[in-house]
Amino acid sequence: MKIEQYLATILPSFKKDQILDDVRNTRVELREATLPAFEVAHGLLGHWKWKSGEVKDVASNFQRLVKGGNLVTVITEGLRDTVETLALAESFVMKSYNEEVVSQALTYQKANILQFIEAVAFVSRYSRKLLNFIFVNETRATAPDSVQKDALTPYEIKWIDDNLVTFCTAFAAVAQPVKKVEDAFDGIPEIVVKSSNADVLKAMAGGEKRLDPFRFGFIDAKMNLFYHVGKWLAEGQVERYNAAKEELRLVQLRKLNLEKIAEKKPDAALQQEIEYTESRVQGLNAKIAKMEAEYA
Repeated sequence: MKIEQYLATILPSFKKDQILDDVRNTRVELREATLPAFEVAHGLLGHWKWKSGEVKDVASNFQRLVKGGNLVTVITEGLRDTVETLALAESFVMKSYNEEVVSQALTYQKANILQFIEAVAFVSRYSRKLLNFIFVNETRATAPDSVQKDALTPYEIKWIDDNLVTFCTAFAAVAQPVKKVEDAFDGIPEIVVKSSNADVLKAMAGGEKRLDPFRFGFIDAKMNLFYHVGKWLAEGQVERYNAAKEELRLVQLRKLNLEKIAEKKPDAALQQEIEYTESRVQGLNAKIAKMEAEYA
């Protein structure tokens, strides 16, 4: 959404420490769950030829909106860059934000940095869910009877579909070489955002591209509710991390299962462990979804 609209949706004020806390939680999630999940999966899926129509559609849309190449390879490499760009955004917050952050006093640069941090958290979360979506559909396409009907809930499938364009836009923004992101941050003017004369400010500052170099204006969704709700959801951060670790475990199991199926050596005990872990992940995600619905 446009920066003027974005500032109207976030909390009126919050502490600098709250932003840094969210950054650090996201960094831990990226390093300990999301990136490891893709590095595990890449060994198999990095050279895999997609069999399922569902994954082919996602891969086609991703290549059209982001760039070509194997879907899992591109995301894996992009997540490595994202670890570095998130650290860069954190350094900008530490050196340039006041201790009390007032949304209506934010400059275009600071607002972009906040959106960037929000985008990284969303990319991390969506990437893991997309990876499990890929494994379920590719395993089902390889051996239809080896996957439970409810391996993915209707809510999970809909969430992946509804948020794909947002993910592609956010991923393209945050998964860049760190120097390119730093130059983009440095090029955004330190002009306070004012919706009343936004067009004039844009003209004076050099146009929309300079004020929104990451194209966040094309994203309508709230990517991370921590900046939009009237209560800082510390409990939600804990549940998000717990879900991330369980999703990593599920990827590890599903990768092993798909390898065994491809080798025509199905393992019933492994499939039972997958079903158990699926139920844990779905329970955690349902809890997070309920919390988000209550505060959205």
